[in-house]
Amino acid sequence: MDAFWIMDHLDTRPQPPLNALDEVPALLFTYVFKSILGIEGWDETGYAADGRGILVRDAQWSTDFFWTADIKIVFFRILNLIKWGPDPWALEKPGLFIRLEIRPFTVAHTVVHAHKGIKQKQKIAFKGPVLLDHDASFLEVHPTHVWFLRPDQQ
Repeated sequence: MDAFWIMDHLDTRPQPPLNALDEVPALLFTYVFKSILGIEGWDETGYAADGRGILVRDAQWSTDFFWTADIKIVFFRILNLIKWGPDPWALEKPGLFIRLEIRPFTVAHTVVHAHKGIKQKQKIAFKGPVLLDHDASFLEVHPTHVWFLRPDQQ
């Protein structure tokens, strides 16, 4: 997998929202699998991305203290490769999407938690490593930094 492969495999629709089975037992599963068994649900791609986007729905918080946010991509960059989302600020139109998994104990998590989450249609910028979720085989960014943008910013 290289940067070109990642750019070609951005989602063309948002991932479904988390359900109660994803949110509630997350603390137990994250602890058991990661801390005791040393198993994570993601594969490293070796790449970092930065970008901007608009929240598809309110970010969801789970009991393992992660924030999950699905965004419609306005701008997405890895190395010198850039993708612009078609008609990026219109949620109801087709586009490109990425899931952000905002881990606890990061600057991004502190910022999002201080804002009590990220709301639908909120514009944000992000930066962090790109991972492949191996349960569902889709790409995610685990941001180390998140910035809230003013409504007039692009």
